[in-house]
Parts: sequence; C-alpha cells; structure tokens
Amino acid sequence: MNFAIIRRATLLLSTLILAACSGGTSSTNDPGAIAACDPADSSTHDECGTVLIGLTDADGDFLNYTVSVTSLTLETANGRVVDVMPASTTVNFTDYVDVTELVAAVIVPPATYVKGSISLDYSDAEVVVEAGGAAKDAVVTDLDDVELTQTSLEIVLSNRDQLLVTKRRAHFLQLDFDLAASHTVDIVPTPARAASEAFIVAEVHPVDEKDIRVRGPLVAVSLDDMTYTIAVRPFHDRVSDFGRFQVHVTNDTEFEVNGEVFVGADGLAALDAAGPGTPTVAKGTLTTADRKFTADLVLAGSSVPGHEGDAVVGNIIKREGNFLTIRGATIIPRDTATDRRVHFHDDVVVQIGPDTKVFRDGHRR
Repeated sequence: MNFAIIRRATLLLSTLILAACSGGTSSTNDPGAIAACDPADSSTHDECGTVLIGLTDADGDFLNYTVSVTSLTLETANGRVVDVMPASTTVNFTDYVDVTELVAAVIVPPATYVKGSISLDYSDAEVVVEAGGAAKDAVVTDLDDVELTQTSLEIVLSNRDQLLVTKRRAHFLQLDFDLAASHTVDIVPTPARAASEAFIVAEVHPVDEKDIRVRGPLVAVSLDDMTYTIAVRPFHDRVSDFGRFQVHVTNDTEFEVNGEVFVGADGLAALDAAGPGTPTVAKGTLTTADRKFTADLVLAGSSVPGHEGDAVVGNIIKREGNFLTIRGATIIPRDTATDRRVHFHDDVVVQIGPDTKVFRDGHRR
C-alpha cells in the first residue's frame, strides 16, 4: 500500500463538469451561427464554443452518495437541446465538497442557454448518512416517501444568469447539488430514508473558489509550451471518453510520475517519457478571464490511485504500530479488478511496511 496515496485525499475530493473549447473572441447567437457549428464535424469547430460545467456539492451529513448520472443536457432560448454528457458515469457527490472536477470537454453551438436537465439512476445507488457518529445505509425517496429509481432534475437559469456561449471561447457553468439542503434525512428507520426535493443550484459566476481536479489518460505533451493534453475521463471512469483538455504547468508544478518526484519542466519531461495513454490526475486552478487551467500537482502512471494497485482515500484517525485506521474511506480497486467498483467503507485498516513512501502535498522537494 502506498501511504502517499492515502495522504492525498485532497486530490481526490470533488467535482466539476466541463464542456470546453478555447481562446478567441467574436460571437453571435443568431440561427446562422448555430447552423454553422456542427459539434460532430471538426471542420466547423472554429464556429463553435465551449461550455465549462462545474458539478460540486456543499458540505453536509451524507458520508456517501453514489448514483449514476445518465445524461446532462442544456437548452437554448430557441428550444434546441444539446447533450453535454457524452456517456453515463457514476458519481459520489460527497467527494466534491472541497474540489471541482473536470468531467467533460464538449464542443457546443454558440447560443444563449437558458435551462437544462440532469438525469440520475438510483437502481444501483450507494447512500450512507451519519447517525450518532456512525455510518448508516440509507435509501433516497421522493417527498411522498416512494423510493427513487430514476429521476430528472431541472436546471433553470435566471434572466440575469443565463449562459451565453460564444464561438472560440470557453464558458463556465457550475452545478451545485447541495445534498444537505435538498434532502431531509430520517435516521430512525433502517435503512435511513433521505427524502429528495429534487433541485439543483446553477451558477454562471460562482462566488466560491475551489480547487479543480482534472484526470484522464495522456494524449500529448508540449515541452515548449509547458502543457499537456488529456482525454478527459472523470471520477473513476476507466473506459469512456469525455473530450480533450489542455493542462498548463509552471516551474513550480509538482509531479509524481511512476513513484518518482519531479518539479516543473523535469516533471513534464518525465510525463512525456511515460507516453500516451499514461493515466494522470492533476489539481490546480482555472482562471476566470481565459478559462486556463494551471496545475500545481500532477500524478501520473503508477502514482495515480487505483492504477496498478488498490487504493484507499480518507482521513487517518489512528495509528497502532504499522496499522492505520482510515475513516470515511473510499476504496478504489486497481484497473485490472473489473469485477469490483469504487465503494465506501466507514473504517478501513491499512498496514504500512518498510517500503511505504510518504509524501505531503506541497512538500515533495
């Protein structure tokens, strides 16, 4: 077990959905401009725009809230519906209290987007709440106490906060599930029951600042530009393709590539040597002005939790000799463990050994 993986809980904690393009100026929302952009035709992408959709969650009493997100759509003022979720994926919304995660990079037509919807499938959900200081399984119901199997949440943008997408530019939309505010939990029955009011908060200009996490297999590296490009693969998805995204690094960016520590250009060179297809996870910030993402920490190859070995992410609450107790643990099975999925446990005991590496984020040098 690599102790560095356990201590990097901050890198594995929250979510953003992005639908992206880049750079440029210009814009129009007339039907002609929309017709000129065909997201399926790369030759028209100069006429398209990019929508950065952030999915996050406020703090609350849920310890785990894992459901399948089956679709996410946006609708223009003209009534055109655009699918910005290339494939369904499984999300644990409690992971995204402190961080936002890039989940898609989707080309979209220029337009004013006024609403949308997100569809959730609870048929294989895993929901856990806190009850008396301990974890307790729960089921999610509607307000009539009927257990949910599938539901759709409407995304409504006010007239002051509509999403205006212009060509050759990236635009940001954050979706906040706020589980605590949108659910009423009854911990008395077993399992506990969480009644959902089925609403979601959408913001074009969110006021809070969170770290952003970006992950996916490496596509290419530009040593001269100090950037690398990934195929976006959000959450713990191992097969889907949610578009392309460019990550910028600086001379101060910390890298851990296949267990080795680097800084700046040396780290980017090590990532380049690892080659296309290498799994990556980066944590950093997205600037407001140009939607440029700059990483301050990059993990790659075997340093990515769950790539070559099982990983546990959570809070270390106790050590007894060589045994650590991890509370609120997310267990990430290795890539080859196709018969297991990411799941939650209240407490997990991890044994460390003489070869366990210990790193602290921001102190790798």
